[in-house]
Amino acid sequence: MLFTCPGIVRIKLPDQTVLEMTTKTVEVTGLMSAEKIYNVVGGLNIHDVSNGVNSEVTFDCNAEKRAGFVSSFFKGVPKNEFGDHENRKDLVEVKLTDDADFEIGKGTGSYLERITFDGRDFWTVNDKQFISKWAPAPASDVLPSDSSRRPDLNFITEQKWEEAETAKVELEEA
Repeated sequence: MLFTCPGIVRIKLPDQTVLEMTTKTVEVTGLMSAEKIYNVVGGLNIHDVSNGVNSEVTFDCNAEKRAGFVSSFFKGVPKNEFGDHENRKDLVEVKLTDDADFEIGKGTGSYLERITFDGRDFWTVNDKQFISKWAPAPASDVLPSDSSRRPDLNFITEQKWEEAETAKVELEEA
C-alpha cells in the first residue's frame, strides 16, 4: 500500500538545531500479516535550518538495477566496492549541499550496516558514539514499566555479562 505524506515535519533537537523533513511517498507492507514494515519510497529531504545544510537521501537507490529472482539466477547479482550484493532494498545514497546548492559531500551505504562519505565510514551499526549523543529522558519522565529501568540492561551497558544474566533470571522468576 502506497500513500503520500504531504507537508513538512519539523524537529527541534536538544542542542536547539531545527530540522525540516519532507518525503513524497511511503509504503506500508505486510498489512495482512503480523509484521508491518513502514518504508520511505524514493527520497527524503532534510533541511538543517540552523546550519544551512540540505540532505537529499535516496532510498532503494538501485531499484532500477536490481535483478529479479530469475534474472539474478542467470546473470548473477552485481556487487559494490565492498563486495556486498547490490540486489538489496536497504541501500541509500545521500547528497549534502549548502543553501546555495553547492555540493558538500556524497554518501552511500546501507541503513542496516554503514554509511560512507567520500570513501570513509561515517556511521556503522556498531557505533556507540551516535547513540550517546542523545540525552536520556529525565528519570521523572520515564514510566516505571519502561525497559530502560530493567536492572539487567544496566549490567549489559557496562558489559558485565554474568551479572546481567543473573539479573535477567531474577527478573523472569519474580
